[in-house]
Amino acid sequence: MDEALFGALRAAIIDLGAVWSDSDVLPKSTVNDLAGLYSWIGSSSYLCQGDEAERIRQAAREAEAMVFRHVVPAPPGE
Repeated sequence: MDEALFGALRAAIIDLGAVWSDSDVLPKSTVNDLAGLYSWIGSSSYLCQGDEAERIRQAAREAEAMVFRHVVPAPPGE
């Protein structure tokens, strides 16, 4: 797994959240791409074995959590 590239993805997710923090809507194409991150990253783990595969699956879970934390957080009280 390319840790530097995943670090760039983390930064991009945080930056997207900052850019759209005051917006009531998000571009549909971006939402589609963000929604696909988990499955795209996770499915690539099947090309690897052992610790590398587990690290990729962890990265998929982390990317998904970051999207919900930084870009599309739940409204207060939910």
